[in-house]
Amino acid sequence: MSLVRKSILAALTLAVAGMALSGIWEAAIAFFLIVVFGIPHGATDHAVFNFLTRREAKSVPQIRFLVSYLGTIAGYALLWYWLPGWSFLLFLAVSAFHFGETQMVRYRIENGGKWLAYAGWGTVVLLLIFWPNQAEVHDFIVPYLVGETAFTWVVEQAAWLLTLAGVMWLVPMIVAGNGRGILREFAELALIALIGWGASLLLSFAVFFAFWHSRDAVWLQIERIRSGQRNFSLGQWVRLALPYTLVSLVGIGAIVFLYGQFTAAIPLVTFFFILVALITLPHVFVMSVFYHRVEAAETASLQEHM
Repeated sequence: MSLVRKSILAALTLAVAGMALSGIWEAAIAFFLIVVFGIPHGATDHAVFNFLTRREAKSVPQIRFLVSYLGTIAGYALLWYWLPGWSFLLFLAVSAFHFGETQMVRYRIENGGKWLAYAGWGTVVLLLIFWPNQAEVHDFIVPYLVGETAFTWVVEQAAWLLTLAGVMWLVPMIVAGNGRGILREFAELALIALIGWGASLLLSFAVFFAFWHSRDAVWLQIERIRSGQRNFSLGQWVRLALPYTLVSLVGIGAIVFLYGQFTAAIPLVTFFFILVALITLPHVFVMSVFYHRVEAAETASLQEHM
């Protein structure tokens, strides 16, 4: 998506946020964006794994994929049970890296620097969304996932953390000579900052998740799979994503129903946050291998034309 279109998107988001909609309406819009764009982008992990191992994005998952995927979820669930605070920090770190990797995978950065660049860019995004909405973040995670003291420290150090994260992605980009890329990323981060300051936590994150992260991830999947399956199309990708998207929606509905039947110790949003964390970890592993292949393929193509 071009910067012009993203600028229009940011303006529309701020316009919606300025309409003084009730929390239910903003939550409904955020849920719609996540359902239409966010959930499907991770519902093709089985097909991506098939492509990585068998060079064909088939819809039937392999047994070893299911075992490793579900095993990772189960192990992480136990970690959440025993060490919720550390599990929360791990989720933030993994998410930041994943967001940065999806955004910046096509920039030519040396191996050591790319890890810093990915983690730095993603951390900047999270801070630009969470910091302006710290009251909402507080209500969702304190004291369920972190203590008041730790949360206060992060808020007080947010400016320094933002600066450090900015340096982490900027320096590798400068060293690699990605001048135009730096200007573009500054522009994109400025748009994300505007959305974060002008919209609620759920709406601002949903807009970023749908139109920055998920959209880019989908097109990267389609482009790379098309290199092995020449006629692979968006329609085929949708058909691969649809079954597990529907399974996810049914699961969400069941969780909401069961949540309403019991007296829960944590808010529903916090509970969903933990569930998202559980499925995010194996998703990040699959996509990180996929992005590594994208980089390798593009490097090989560049060397062929030199």
